[in-house]
Amino acid sequence: MVDLLLVGRLGPAAQGAVGIGTSFFSWFLIFGIGLLSAMDYFVSTALGAGKHEDAAHSLFQGLWISTWLGLPLTGVLYAVARNIEIFGIHPDVAPLASEYLTVLSFSLWPVYLFSAARNFLQALHRVWEGFALLVFANLLNYGLNLLWIPTWGAPGSAWATVVSRYSMAVVLLGIALFWVKNTSTENHPFRSTRLTPNWTGQWSLLRLGIPAALQSTAEVGVFALSTLLAGRLNPESLAAHQIVLNLASMTFMVPLGIGTAAAVCVGFFLGRQEPHAARQQGWMALRYTLAFMSCTALIFATQGQGLLSIYTQDSTVLRLAEPVLWVAALFQLFDGTQTVLTGALRGWGITRAPLIVNLFGHWAIGLPVGLWLAFQKNMGILVIWSGLALGLTAVAVLLLMEWHRTSRAAPH
Repeated sequence: MVDLLLVGRLGPAAQGAVGIGTSFFSWFLIFGIGLLSAMDYFVSTALGAGKHEDAAHSLFQGLWISTWLGLPLTGVLYAVARNIEIFGIHPDVAPLASEYLTVLSFSLWPVYLFSAARNFLQALHRVWEGFALLVFANLLNYGLNLLWIPTWGAPGSAWATVVSRYSMAVVLLGIALFWVKNTSTENHPFRSTRLTPNWTGQWSLLRLGIPAALQSTAEVGVFALSTLLAGRLNPESLAAHQIVLNLASMTFMVPLGIGTAAAVCVGFFLGRQEPHAARQQGWMALRYTLAFMSCTALIFATQGQGLLSIYTQDSTVLRLAEPVLWVAALFQLFDGTQTVLTGALRGWGITRAPLIVNLFGHWAIGLPVGLWLAFQKNMGILVIWSGLALGLTAVAVLLLMEWHRTSRAAPH
């Protein structure tokens, strides 16, 4: 959000370039974060069962996976950035997007390390360190953006993000390792855990994490693809699309966080052999999510112009973005539902069902309908977003049915 806001001073083309670069980056980012989300299940169930050494073991194997995955994918992302014009991006946007993504690619590995450390700490119910660090990182990113954008433009914004993400990774990883080293009592024998790679442990994480990674990539990927489609339009349409996507992504983060908490709490109670309590945690998380997303839907519907004007004063961009924000308001409840239930199911050790549901809802229903409308009606980004809304609705309904079926089997 910080990058998009401050680069907006350079005009719609620069905003669109940040949007395109972020969309490409998100494919790689979300795949790794989804893969590492399997740690929620392993760490929380181990703690619930009193097996603290197994919990620390999952942290170290998660860090090894972050490295095996992060470094090669950084190279792939760098190559994509250098050849971004082959995707048909508008010629006013493509060079800026290439420069921005080239720099941004170097922040992939630290994000993976940060995610592994955060997943471990949140399973220990230690979330304030990560929160405080994220506040600091955003402030650092903001200051560096102000310093470097006037000189380097969009690439300066990317460098600010890279520095911020390395800071996040180093500090939170240090906190996680400090916690492991100093929590060595009779009941918490973390210190005896080996730091070397364990292929059996890594395979266990991968077996649960790969479907979760593919599910996350399928969900975020359809939004990233929508950005690529918008990138074929004029810079104003792309900027409007990216601004609304940024607002929707901001509200999405709250149910994502609640879904992560649901995964930890559901897994913890399953580890304690209390499935009924695990079921209650999932339904409670859904209630909180629906309450929050009802508020964001109302704000999007009634305060649209005010929100959009924070990003830009370009009248064409504002005109194009306002009806799209209405579509975003309509799918807030469905977006929140599918996000939090994905987390609750992951805490139950279920990752394949959300993958299948996302592939069906987004890629078999939402995206084809959006593309068909775009070609038939030639209405630009509005019909693309209508397809996204339809896909989210289908995914939410199907995941609600899956959660009800799974949790209903829990003994009372």
